[in-house]
Amino acid sequence: MKALNRTDQPIPWRSIELRMRPGSQPSLNLTGAAASLALHRGVTDVSVSVTHGSHSAAAVVLASTAGPS
Repeated sequence: MKALNRTDQPIPWRSIELRMRPGSQPSLNLTGAAASLALHRGVTDVSVSVTHGSHSAAAVVLASTAGPS
């Protein structure tokens, strides 16, 4: 996941869950390695936008931090 700037090893895909609840915006649930990396990077919020067609799908993720102190 580029939003977490992981360059040395891939993040296990099962540690990132896309939640699609009827009547609400999609959200991400990070667990395991993804959650640990987000905490290490100072991520305070993760937003996701998704789109799909009959043969493809795409997602854009924005990871926010509190910023420099």
